[in-house]
Amino acid sequence: MGRDHEERLSRLARGQFGLVTTRQCVLIGVSTKQIKKHVATGAWVELQPRVLKLGLGRPTLDELDFAVLLAAGKAAVLSHFSAARRWKIDVPRFNDVHVTIPATQSVPRGMSAKIRRSRLLLPTDLTLLGPFRLTRPVRTVIDLATELDERWLRVATDGLFRRHRGNFEALRLAVDAQPKRAGLRPLRELLREYTTASELPDSALESLAMELGLFTGRRPILHFVVSDPGRPVAEVDFAWPDIRLAIELDGYAFHGSHAAFVHDRARDRALAARGWTVLRFTWEDIHKYRDRTLSEVLRVLSLRSSAQAR
Repeated sequence: MGRDHEERLSRLARGQFGLVTTRQCVLIGVSTKQIKKHVATGAWVELQPRVLKLGLGRPTLDELDFAVLLAAGKAAVLSHFSAARRWKIDVPRFNDVHVTIPATQSVPRGMSAKIRRSRLLLPTDLTLLGPFRLTRPVRTVIDLATELDERWLRVATDGLFRRHRGNFEALRLAVDAQPKRAGLRPLRELLREYTTASELPDSALESLAMELGLFTGRRPILHFVVSDPGRPVAEVDFAWPDIRLAIELDGYAFHGSHAAFVHDRARDRALAARGWTVLRFTWEDIHKYRDRTLSEVLRVLSLRSSAQAR
């Protein structure tokens, strides 16, 4: 391969996260034999059919996503979990790149991706985020509604609204425009709940905890401020004020330091002195050990309710 070919190939790859297609190589003047030689020696790696990574090293997220778009064709867009990750909407962990293509389009054999076909892939549902073609946030959440259980759908929808409150009306209108689409009932019910909510959870952990709190049959108040006459004592993540029961969530980002640990315990003592019971839970408690945590909350709810009645 001549120096001119190398420079042209390098310039092209720099604009595509170090990736090129075999067709682009041939158009530049790199022969099929040269391509096979570079792949055989490991200098280039085939990430997707006919999509090559120039150079060694473990592929980055950007490279993996863009490789799928290059392989699937110009009409393909990142969607579902991959689009959610790009929009910073919390979803469960996943491995495959998720992409949607028009229903009539074909893709190369051997693609390593979760491929969906849609007859309703409208231009208004799509956008660019940097170099990535993907579904807009509202379309992304509607797609996720058919994939997620009710807990994670709440997390994803909360994440959408945290990014931009104006998405609520856009999402409601988009859901109303698809009355016959299967799987949207939980999302419709969730939207009805949002119309009466004054605050949103601050994180995926709070969203999961809210779902757990609702499962008790007694809706907790989010971000409740406990006060003495004339001054606030503490704001708790969730509360049932009538029985003076609070839940605090220990996410590592905000509670992982020694100073935060000391501060949290001082707040707990201040609340206990005023007759409050504080339950503290971690991500593992809420997500991994949900049933055990729910049983504990129900037990303490019952005990506090009985004590209040006496």
